[in-house]
Amino acid sequence: MMYNQFKERIRRIIKLIKGESEFPFHPFVTIMDNLYGHEQTVVKQIPIDKNGNPIPWFTYPAIDYLEQLDLSSCSVFEWGAGYSSLYFLNRVSKVTSVESSLAWYNKMKEYNNPAHTLLYHAEDTPRYWESIQMSGETYDVIVIDGVNRDKCIDIAPQFLREGGIIIFDNSDRDPQLCEKLRSAGFNQIDMHGFGPINYYTWTTSLFFTMLSFKPKGNQPVIPKGGGF
Repeated sequence: MMYNQFKERIRRIIKLIKGESEFPFHPFVTIMDNLYGHEQTVVKQIPIDKNGNPIPWFTYPAIDYLEQLDLSSCSVFEWGAGYSSLYFLNRVSKVTSVESSLAWYNKMKEYNNPAHTLLYHAEDTPRYWESIQMSGETYDVIVIDGVNRDKCIDIAPQFLREGGIIIFDNSDRDPQLCEKLRSAGFNQIDMHGFGPINYYTWTTSLFFTMLSFKPKGNQPVIPKGGGF
């Protein structure tokens, strides 16, 4: 980062901490930082919305789409625990997460939510990717956002309920793994865009054969920063 860019970043962080407004600055910046809360995710280095609520470290278009759906009766399995776990716990009936970082596993244990089954398995052991099989259940939503993604991709479809969805984050890094799911009969919808914390765009992909989720209300909703 150039020195002047670094100084500008520090200046904006200081103004945010002091509660001083940076706006109006540019409509895009206003939408991203005021309505999506992107600037505070950079300052705090955690994925949260403008009100400080946890959100997944997915692209904003993917999060916006999930926000439209009624997932209240759904169960979620995720490879990679974190703020996505906290997000889903506020929206679904139960979440099962497997984490490969012992430090992060211990951090997530502190939340102690009875609807959250939290597992720890080292990334180099089959128990990590086979944990979904060991659970003995099927799931409405399966999130692949951890390690050993190739092995997770291979096993996930077997434990997805009819009408469910697989969420594959950072899919732009692994197009060959996306091809595996398409070859298995899944439709692929790519949600490109910005998301929390990062200053670059990436892709969160949704895979399904058919969707059974109902919208919570009108779909599509008016997007953040949108209108007529």
